[in-house]
Amino acid sequence: MGENSPLGLPSFAPHPYTEIVPFYCGDPLPLKRLLITAAALLLAFASGAKPLERIVIDPGHGGMDKGAVYNSLQEKEITLQISKRLQKKLVDQGWIVFLTRDSDRHLSLAERAQAAREFNGDLFLSVHINSSEDKRAQGMEIYFQNQLPPDEESMFQAKRENDDINPREELEWPLHPIAEASHLRGDLLNIIQDLQRSHRIHSSSLLAVQLTEAWQGKRKSAENTIRQAPFYVVSNVNMPSALVEVGFLSNQREAHQLRSAHYQNQVVDGIAKGLKGFKEMVDKSISPGLK
Repeated sequence: MGENSPLGLPSFAPHPYTEIVPFYCGDPLPLKRLLITAAALLLAFASGAKPLERIVIDPGHGGMDKGAVYNSLQEKEITLQISKRLQKKLVDQGWIVFLTRDSDRHLSLAERAQAAREFNGDLFLSVHINSSEDKRAQGMEIYFQNQLPPDEESMFQAKRENDDINPREELEWPLHPIAEASHLRGDLLNIIQDLQRSHRIHSSSLLAVQLTEAWQGKRKSAENTIRQAPFYVVSNVNMPSALVEVGFLSNQREAHQLRSAHYQNQVVDGIAKGLKGFKEMVDKSISPGLK
């Protein structure tokens, strides 16, 4: 860690939650020329890399969309409370923070992703609360964009959150376009986009690891805490992203904890610590001299 990859992008140690998926099969000579050109273009893209400072916090649900409900508790209210507490904590630490919503209003998934892009954030974190038919289920889960086949439970969670998608609001390719590659088509453009996607997913997985290691609330077993699923909001933003389910509203004890300011602050402290750890890791990889 701390070195730059041959493509000029920050390089991190491999992690078991990530896997590089082969993106091209064909004649090795044309492939070599394509990769050399792609590397040169990505070097130009990466040369503008800067320390992380802008973060998008996305309080899940809102308005007519209540999210999970337990008695009088509604997911949309608690996610907004936690997000506002997190915003204050991060601003005090020097972050520039944008909330996709700061009141009880409805936003489509596409509107959330588009707002995050327009803010030009460095990180995206969507805050949610889980629910389950199994009232014993408890603890935090963190999701990032899937590159591996998701398990059945993760797919169910993604489908439930993605039900708000309007096909007419589909967004274009989410990653920052490379100016030097604007004229490209075909295999070379596909390679560049696959490399961009793989790097963002890998960065998102490392963000999920940092958040999990710093978590100060209840958590599921280590092997079930970090998961991959095709959540719309984390797949359609042009920055490392994660969706955190801070607990289960369907669990009576955890629901009572999630409504308390003390426990919400505990959750916020853990998230802020994880974000700080990820920022330090990325900033150091960009500028190895940073302490």
